[in-house]
Amino acid sequence: MSGKLFCGRCGKKIVGSYVTAMGKNFHPECFTCYGCGKSFGKSGYYEKNGRPYCEDCYAEKFGPKCVKCGKAIKGSYITTDKGAWHKKCFVCAGCGTSLAGKSHYEKNGNVYCQACYEGLFLTKCDICNKPIKGRYLTDSWGNSYCASHRNDLPECFFCSRLICEPLTGGGVRYDDGRTVCNICKKTAVLSVADGKSIFREVAKTLGKDGIKALSDPVDIRLVDLKNLGASSHTSRKTMGNTRKTMYTAFGRGKKCKPDEIRFLYGLPKTLFGTVAAHEYGHAWLCVNGYHDLPLVVEEGLCEMFSYLWLRRRIGGWFSSADKPELEYWLKLLENNDDPVYGRGFKMAQKSARRMSLSKLMEYVMKHRAFPYS
Repeated sequence: MSGKLFCGRCGKKIVGSYVTAMGKNFHPECFTCYGCGKSFGKSGYYEKNGRPYCEDCYAEKFGPKCVKCGKAIKGSYITTDKGAWHKKCFVCAGCGTSLAGKSHYEKNGNVYCQACYEGLFLTKCDICNKPIKGRYLTDSWGNSYCASHRNDLPECFFCSRLICEPLTGGGVRYDDGRTVCNICKKTAVLSVADGKSIFREVAKTLGKDGIKALSDPVDIRLVDLKNLGASSHTSRKTMGNTRKTMYTAFGRGKKCKPDEIRFLYGLPKTLFGTVAAHEYGHAWLCVNGYHDLPLVVEEGLCEMFSYLWLRRRIGGWFSSADKPELEYWLKLLENNDDPVYGRGFKMAQKSARRMSLSKLMEYVMKHRAFPYS
């Protein structure tokens, strides 16, 4: 009995030739793949849980599946954080170059060589058009660029864009030292006649909010930075300046007369209108007896005039092409943190939300302050 052999698969006695594998003996016809039933022939087998499998069945049942094609992997393969890959599948999804033995980048289930990954997925600099690998900046106009360009290129005095061909089509430098981009220069107000036309439009627009037009015209001048003069109560750039004279009228008390309004030469049209509304506010307060107001109150009201004009002009008199600029000046006004202009505007706006403009002006005339701070 001890000399008898029994098949490890069917359990029957073996007579004649047999196969020894996995520590057992098998009839030749019983030693087949446990998956497909085919004979192994001269090829090897793979053992799993005491059962033999051909290479195909073993790979299908127990081997890794390729991340790319989803098929079973036979033989050697490549592994990444995403899983296993056939060597033939481990190629750049952009250019098709084999990445075996090379550095690679993974994105959305695909692998890429460095050049394709940077070209396809990294933010491109709007100035040099190269993929941005390090720190970058995004301006208020949505332009993203390498941080190093901030030190290399001049900034537009008005819109703060970096002046260069890709962003602004270049720019100019005025004699007073200002650098201005060609976008702002395109609509620059360069004549008093054009300035007066916009100033009249500002007065007409503000009239829709109940601000009565000035009875007498105000002289307008276009000047450079030197002749405009910087404001002594703010660090922000000065774009306009209202000159006025206080005098005592016989029997009628103190009076105020706006002599002239100076505007910075070359203001782009939409910014000229914004500044004109602010300076119109100074002239209007002067003529209508709002004398000696605290600075934060007067500048806050004048910023409110600019705000009212901008709100009405967006989608109005200016073309749709001007809308981004109008919205930019409005955003600057609303987000201004200047202790005089910004704080004053926020108090004026808060008050205007709780009462009519006419009631607000009556309150300021009587109390020389805003009702809400």
